[in-house]
Amino acid sequence: MSEHGRYHPETEAPQVADGRFDTPTAGSIDLSDAELYDCLNQPRAPSTAELAVRAFFAEVQEARRRHGIPDVAIIVQARVISPHDGAPRHVTASAYYGDQQANELVLLARRYGEARATHEEALARAIESGRQAVRDRGPR
Repeated sequence: MSEHGRYHPETEAPQVADGRFDTPTAGSIDLSDAELYDCLNQPRAPSTAELAVRAFFAEVQEARRRHGIPDVAIIVQARVISPHDGAPRHVTASAYYGDQQANELVLLARRYGEARATHEEALARAIESGRQAVRDRGPR
């Protein structure tokens, strides 16, 4: 980083191998933590959730600048208490920072493809598990 906090890719480029980042965090990694998720998934007042999302987006913008990441797509979901009936509801928000015309759909399509592949693999395992259970049970 320069003295002004700007990223200079010509002197601070990340190390890549074969066009992919050579780090343990490359790609989509499931960092789920059930206890943390349960804590974060508690419904809150809409105004509190909105402030949290705005602060999160601001921190992402700052991290993008600080780390020199040109394109960032974010989709977040929070639970709020509906002001109309007091029931918990999910609300979503999204933001994109970078060259929207060139890269936004590429990033989102990649994430969609990863998520779809993960779901298809889980479904295939469940189907095979069910078939195996039927085979193990044998003829009736």
